[in-house]
Amino acid sequence: MTGILKNICSAALVVVFLSGFASMRRPSVKARAVETAATPEQQIEYPESLRQTYLYTDGIKALDIDGDTLRAERLWRKAVGIDSTYAPALYRLSMLAADRDSLAEAAELARRTYLCDTMNRWYAQLYGRMLLATERYDLALPIYRRLTAIDSQEPENYRLLALLYARSNLPFSAITTLDTAEIRFGHHRLLSDLKQQLLFSTGQLSKAVEEGRRTVESFPYDVEAYISLSEAYSATGKDSLAFATLHKAFMIDSTDLRLMQALGSYYEKHRFYREYLGIERRLFADERIPVEQKIKRFEQLTSSIDFYREHYFQINDLASTLAVKYPDNREVVDLYGGHLIASGNAETALEYYRRHLDRDDPDLDTYLMIMQLESYLEQTDSLSADLDRAIAHFPDNTTLLTNLGHLRGAENRYRESVKYYRQALRHADNDTLRSEIWGYIGDVYHMQGDMRQTFKAYDKSLHHFADNAMVLNNYAYFLSVEGKDLDKALAMASRVMALESGNPTYIDTYAWVLYRLGRLEEAKRAMQQALSLDRRQSADLAAHYGDILWDLGEKFMAETYWKRAVERGFDKAQMEAHMEMMKNRSSSKDDKQR
Repeated sequence: MTGILKNICSAALVVVFLSGFASMRRPSVKARAVETAATPEQQIEYPESLRQTYLYTDGIKALDIDGDTLRAERLWRKAVGIDSTYAPALYRLSMLAADRDSLAEAAELARRTYLCDTMNRWYAQLYGRMLLATERYDLALPIYRRLTAIDSQEPENYRLLALLYARSNLPFSAITTLDTAEIRFGHHRLLSDLKQQLLFSTGQLSKAVEEGRRTVESFPYDVEAYISLSEAYSATGKDSLAFATLHKAFMIDSTDLRLMQALGSYYEKHRFYREYLGIERRLFADERIPVEQKIKRFEQLTSSIDFYREHYFQINDLASTLAVKYPDNREVVDLYGGHLIASGNAETALEYYRRHLDRDDPDLDTYLMIMQLESYLEQTDSLSADLDRAIAHFPDNTTLLTNLGHLRGAENRYRESVKYYRQALRHADNDTLRSEIWGYIGDVYHMQGDMRQTFKAYDKSLHHFADNAMVLNNYAYFLSVEGKDLDKALAMASRVMALESGNPTYIDTYAWVLYRLGRLEEAKRAMQQALSLDRRQSADLAAHYGDILWDLGEKFMAETYWKRAVERGFDKAQMEAHMEMMKNRSSSKDDKQR
């Protein structure tokens, strides 16, 4: 029924006023013109009995000859002022109101026109179309019933009446109306399409198929007729006939857009993905489809990783088609660059983005993508140079300043790193971002070994955003390493667990704080959870678990996990020294206990 409602809405919007008006003959008596210097407009004196007629006909001249809409309207309103039932003037005034989109006024004038002469088909047509335009479908239904009686040679009246019946949940009355029209006009293309839709909506699928066949026979070169018949076959489960019908249409016009879309839908439904993507390739190359629609379609096609991987070469062809057709479209550049990255061609993607970086009018997003790729590819020199260039263009951008702070920190240029972070702080526009940047500053101070400044920066970070999980985690861990404020560290680590309980790094911190507090059994359980969630095979987690097990007296398993930490990348010499220290500590403890 959706298609039917769409049709009726279209009919309501297309307010086409048929030319012509009530037949009448202009009187032969001529009016006497009186020139006056009082107004620039010629004043007319009319015979009293024919005054509204002369006003009406002079309005026609003003509009059709002089193109003076305002004067024509003024003359017609004068005519209606003399005789409120003067239908020709009311008719013209309604049309003018519709032209300036005053639909409510136009509908009221059309109603008055119709009531003046309910047998006049022009007036009835006008009133019916204005009722459709103002969505007063209940009033339009009896008008179109009347129109099929007084204007029975117009197929559009039957179509609109059928649509109104369908909208009133009277589909069988709609079908009967169309059958009547067929008797009068023969097999009519538009009426046949509507009838087929109605037959579908009432579950008369076999009749819908038959109607589709008759339409194809009557209009053998009409591609739309073949598409409708194919849809009918498909609805009745006759997929082979549906495809054969589409294939015949393809032989008639292989460039028809809706036909290509119908074929694509058929191939997709039956999982003929090679043929389906072949159709998509043609649609992507078609100028009639907006680029925005193509981009959305590409995103749908690549939403499944498995589908993307299995049909990579054809999807790559689609992406390349867009890149060639729309080389300067920002969204297409991002789409093709993202496609290159997803396919593992990071270096090619980097070169592609570089080609689309306008040095005179640079784009921030392009710079950011270039720098992400340079960071991933560990092209530190290029990254540093591009960051400097980007900041020259965008000196107030917090993302660029923060990235430069990261880079300088990685280069052990700590003073510069903090300088750029502090510049970023000046342009940060929310507390969450300020908290994040203060956390980075604290991390740099930690790399310098300045724990007093580290904790001071972390305090400022948490002042702006108390639930910054990364800062809380680092703060708690560093306190536990320092052996200071362990209750405060536990409170922070516990808050992190409440915020992000599934992160193995955060659970490791929580377990380590418990260990430093001497709550060994709790620390062991927490560390076991961290190890079960760890997908990166962290050396630190294994080393920490070894320490917990050692202090619990599980010496063999402790040494096993220490060795595992070395296998995962922990420095061997450092681990050997640590193991020796742990054993000496245990020996000293045993001696004291004796």
